Amino acid sequence: MAESIGVRQLSEDEKKLGGINEIGAPDVRKIFSKKVHDKEQEHTRAHTPFDRRCALLDFDDLLEQKKKDLMRRYSYVKSDNKELLQLDIKDLDRYADLDRFEKGPSDEVVEYKLIDGVRQPYVTGIYESYVCKQNGCKISVFVPVTPVNREALQVAGSVKKK
Repeated sequence: MAESIGVRQLSEDEKKLGGINEIGAPDVRKIFSKKVHDKEQEHTRAHTPFDRRCALLDFDDLLEQKKKDLMRRYSYVKSDNKELLQLDIKDLDRYADLDRFEKGPSDEVVEYKLIDGVRQPYVTGIYESYVCKQNGCKISVFVPVTPVNREALQVAGSVKKK
């Protein structure tokens, strides 16, 4: 496949020498991004905020520090270094801690449904806004309106009846 698009395969000597990144080779940032993505999806399903941007920024800082330390120790850094590949932020749940955020305004999500041949506005959920206290990252979380919390919102007067 690689030959058909004009990409030359690396020789064994080039592979041993290192310093050349192969296309599709495991990258520390890609591996960590996958973990962050999985954690973000978990919190999206739970309708809670997760600060992906701060997690990636903290990892980038940690990665740069580790590369700097390796450069001082060995005078070079290979992209497939075992110490770099093992680099990780263990506790990703701290980026979902509610104390990390300031609550912003909430907006209703209104969709129009066809009821008895007439299009009527219908509230299907709420966008909760959050701002990260550390870097000012803005995050919106969609919270669907379920029959249980629909009754509570109708009492508050913010949701129109079906």
